[in-house]
Amino acid sequence: MAKARFGTETIFHLSMSPLPPPPSSYLFLAAAAVALFSLIASLYLYVGSKKAQLDHIPGPWLAKYTDAWRGYQAWRLNHYKDLSNYQINLIGRYGDLVRIGPNIVLCFDPEAISTIYGFKERLEKVN
Repeated sequence: MAKARFGTETIFHLSMSPLPPPPSSYLFLAAAAVALFSLIASLYLYVGSKKAQLDHIPGPWLAKYTDAWRGYQAWRLNHYKDLSNYQINLIGRYGDLVRIGPNIVLCFDPEAISTIYGFKERLEKVN
């Protein structure tokens, strides 16, 4: 604390020095935390993908692990009206069964519906 005298008054000035830069150990801890978070998130997505047991069904690479791919495609379809439906393009590229999410399969084969849903299930008509 610095003391200055002006006439009969004494004024105290707090000299605030800037904070020193963080030591490199803080930067190392931040980098380690980011790496650990990335590893845990990757493992979570990988295990979730394997739990679905849909590895044999082809589809876009990112769609195996997250629904972000499908969300991006829906956003593109809503914002760019001149684009064709991405599902039709996927069927042309990958076949009648396409994995479009970690637990979501696009089926365009009418014969596969009875296998997927079973004989006792009733399919509702959608307009």
